[in-house]
Amino acid sequence: MSCVHNFDEPINRVNTDSFKWDYEGESGKYIPLGVADTDFKAPREVIDAVRERVDFGVFAYGYLPQRRFADAVCGWYRKRYGIALEPEAVRHSQGLMTGALWMILNAYTRPGDKILLQPPVYNTFNVVIQGAGRFVETNDLILKDGRYEIDFEDLEKKTSDPRVRILLVCNPANPVGRVWTRDELMRMYEICKKNNTLIVSDEIHGDIVYAPHRHIPYFSLSEEIGDNVIVMGSPSKTFNLACFYSAYVVIKNKALRD
Repeated sequence: MSCVHNFDEPINRVNTDSFKWDYEGESGKYIPLGVADTDFKAPREVIDAVRERVDFGVFAYGYLPQRRFADAVCGWYRKRYGIALEPEAVRHSQGLMTGALWMILNAYTRPGDKILLQPPVYNTFNVVIQGAGRFVETNDLILKDGRYEIDFEDLEKKTSDPRVRILLVCNPANPVGRVWTRDELMRMYEICKKNNTLIVSDEIHGDIVYAPHRHIPYFSLSEEIGDNVIVMGSPSKTFNLACFYSAYVVIKNKALRD
């Protein structure tokens, strides 16, 4: 029996140790708009699974069931996007910013290197990059007739600088709301590949896209694209599960993964 989620159920999150409502909103004083989580309950299947673990009653040291975790991610991409992923390409991370992005910066860049961003973009990118001792370079988006577009001429110029090691793409773009097209993604890839710039694609909002648009996972474009692209994702935005630390990275290139 299928169950329809009740998105109309009002939930008061004030005084629940909520970053959004209790910290940003000062315990209900303001309507907070600064952090991307929703006020919907998690899916019933998630609640039931958590309740089963609580009823078990033992909360000792655990370990990550890597294969089961990877299979769940692969299953989602197969069902949602018709994409076949190898479980070996999927790695767990506690979160995207202080987990995945921090490790990516440490693995593929050195202090003093430049990371290319496309503002207006999620501000915590700057915080993590600068906190890691790297410099932020910008490839500003162009607002044209109410729609943000990529400045490819500037992207070509910026990635030709050998100190620019990574282009950090927000796909779909937060907060401007652009769902990048196949042609835009491919052109970014071609420019970065030519200039030896690694693409890191934050796709955490990929499931929340309005028709007729459709999210295009970067590694779905072609097999060879996986050689120079790392994808970061998480179920946290889709199902409001941010406190579960269930983020992941997809690295198809074995050398990069190792």
